[in-house]
Amino acid sequence: MGLAIAFFVLFPLWIVYAWFLRPIPRPSFFSDPLHAFLLLSAAVAAITSGIVGAGAIVAKGERSVMVVLSALVGAFVVYWTIGELLGN
Repeated sequence: MGLAIAFFVLFPLWIVYAWFLRPIPRPSFFSDPLHAFLLLSAAVAAITSGIVGAGAIVAKGERSVMVVLSALVGAFVVYWTIGELLGN
């Protein structure tokens, strides 16, 4: 659950930073290190949370709503990341 909470903290921080505090054109993704750190950290936290949640569901038969939601958030972020990499 800590990883899912980290995602739900880091992703809004990225939105606020990228859209409201520093809405500047960036020549590359890594030209603004804080921008890249916030987004990559949020994505890694969500994907890892999804993997751990799916592992708990499959291996241990976990039925907690929070674990299922964690796995769904991870699956959504993986789907979103693949879509972004393939160009929508």
